[in-house]
Amino acid sequence: MDDLPFNQNDVQQIEEITMQEINDYVKVTQCRRLEEIPDKSELVIIGIKQIRHRNKVRYTLQFDNLDSLYVSNF
Repeated sequence: MDDLPFNQNDVQQIEEITMQEINDYVKVTQCRRLEEIPDKSELVIIGIKQIRHRNKVRYTLQFDNLDSLYVSNF
């Protein structure tokens, strides 16, 4: 159990974060792409919103430690 990549403080911090809704009208062009986030980044999603763009379902994501909104490709 000592070889876990997280500790009790990490668990408590995650438990305190509450998922939020993104209520504002968001255009895809206002969002950044998930591919712009560096590989191996550890992020916590705090907001998510399903949107329809060009007849495809996409998701707008808000992360705890990033200012911009991000949009999924799928």
